[in-house]
Amino acid sequence: MNFRTADRIGRTRETIPLNHVDYLWLVLEDLMPSMGQLITLRFKTRHGVEDMSSALRHMMQIYPRLRHLVCPARCTYRLEILPDTEIDDYFQDIFTVETGIPYESDSFMHRRRNFLNRGFDLERELPLRAVFFPDHESPTLLLSLHHITCDGMGWRHLVDTLMAFLNGKTVMPLPVEDNRIYSSFLEKPICRVPRQLFRSWKNNRENVSRNRQGKPFIYPLKNRCPVFGPTDMHEQDLSLGLDVLKGASRRYDCTITVLLMAALALTMEELDSSDRGGDTAHIHFLIDLRPFMKQPAPVFGNYIISGLVRAHNAIFSDYRALVNTVKEQLQYNLAQAEKKNIIMPILINALIKVAGRRLSVRIAHIIEKKGLLSFSYVFSNMGNLGALNRHGSGAVLLGANATVSQQGIFFVTSCIGNTMNMVFSYPEREVSRNEIQYLINVFEKHLKMIVGG
Repeated sequence: MNFRTADRIGRTRETIPLNHVDYLWLVLEDLMPSMGQLITLRFKTRHGVEDMSSALRHMMQIYPRLRHLVCPARCTYRLEILPDTEIDDYFQDIFTVETGIPYESDSFMHRRRNFLNRGFDLERELPLRAVFFPDHESPTLLLSLHHITCDGMGWRHLVDTLMAFLNGKTVMPLPVEDNRIYSSFLEKPICRVPRQLFRSWKNNRENVSRNRQGKPFIYPLKNRCPVFGPTDMHEQDLSLGLDVLKGASRRYDCTITVLLMAALALTMEELDSSDRGGDTAHIHFLIDLRPFMKQPAPVFGNYIISGLVRAHNAIFSDYRALVNTVKEQLQYNLAQAEKKNIIMPILINALIKVAGRRLSVRIAHIIEKKGLLSFSYVFSNMGNLGALNRHGSGAVLLGANATVSQQGIFFVTSCIGNTMNMVFSYPEREVSRNEIQYLINVFEKHLKMIVGG
């Protein structure tokens, strides 16, 4: 599925067609201030500017998806891979250094907020930026990696390779991968596909029907701004240690993700002050499709879909019933992916690619201005990232997290050691930092009640 095209002076460049999820992020870049994933890496070890610059430059050399431009191609777009020999012309704009700015200072948070909202001109800029803050006792590296390049699993692989390189390990290049999704989820032989499509359509119709039952869902935002606006973020460590959460998960016979989502549902119900009369918490979560794809699965690219957990407030007083409801729905969503019953939602999402970039953007603006977009919480648990520190003592991370702009509230958790880190991104025109801090306080209160229940 890779192609080669000739540029104006006769050189050939490799190009990659966009799959439908890649195309979605391209459209969203025209809607939101930025679709760059903001990755925050806090180091326990000190590193010089030259060492960090060399490490990032090497990542761009071994990973072609980090050095692409978006180019039009017959009513669609492709990613054009630049040869490594041309990267130096771009690198001075990719890697910058900020000195004398402590982590979590007002100056740092201001720069981080601007970095999160700085958009990409993907037809002229490479999809990666980095800012290094070397002076604090815990040096910090901010990476803005456009979502068209990869999803959360992709950036985790990138950071793992970065840590290996900083520890003096030899890292191997990764060639351009096949980014097709349909070939992994369409059943074989081809005569079975119509039955698969019917089964997936029926399952999707049942999901839509469940969404429409009862009263509206609990809405996370008090004020709605009729335009897509800038995003801010708030980062904080959870007061409960990972060991405490593991003990509670064993007692409830569930994962830590289930406990966190149950506490989030209770938080939504307590903070709901709208006049919509909502009685059900809707929490979107992300499903990585790689375990269900042909192996070895690709690393870079976008291979995630959204699942949905619904929790009715009638069970909120019974923590075990709430936890079991969240657990069952998580397992149901994963089972649908494993059974390949998700092909219909994939095809529906692909309509954005059929409609085209300009028309999709125009439709989205109309829908937003009419107030028809209903965003809830999106939750993602990156899990334990302690494996990033397995390469040696020369480079060690204290923390690693990521977020991306949303018009709802995006809640991401990760942990290294016994500390779980929380990141909330939110539309700053509709939610204040104080409101997010209050949300976190309420969330921790409910999580402690579930853990102690």
